[in-house]
Amino acid sequence: MSRTRPNQITILLTPGAREEVEARSGRGSLSRSALISTLLERYGEVVRRHLPALSEDEWHLILEVTNGWVATDRPESVRYLWLEIEDLAPDAGAEATELAKKLQGLDYAELLAIVDRAERYWAAVGRGEEPAPPWEE
Repeated sequence: MSRTRPNQITILLTPGAREEVEARSGRGSLSRSALISTLLERYGEVVRRHLPALSEDEWHLILEVTNGWVATDRPESVRYLWLEIEDLAPDAGAEATELAKKLQGLDYAELLAIVDRAERYWAAVGRGEEPAPPWEE
């Protein structure tokens, strides 16, 4: 019977993720586990620092399109959030069109922060939690 530590999880890395870890591995470097932990903590800091201010109405539109939307096929897929919003325009009107234009003007870190926040929100809902809406944080 194997024993696991409380913080131990098993993961499979994509080739791109493995490349990121291996690029930092070597003589005198951190273990792979420590490197992955450091990279994830840096990611968390990036998304905290780059979350743009959005209105409650803008968040409602974002949450509507990200419910069930998975932006994990490629890292650059977060850049296309505006297209999902634009698809709402016929029903949501000018607000969706304005938000789509606003999203097009954001940089990658800001878009990543928005997608990350929406993913965290929907993950909490999926776990049966009642998370605070993004506009209240």
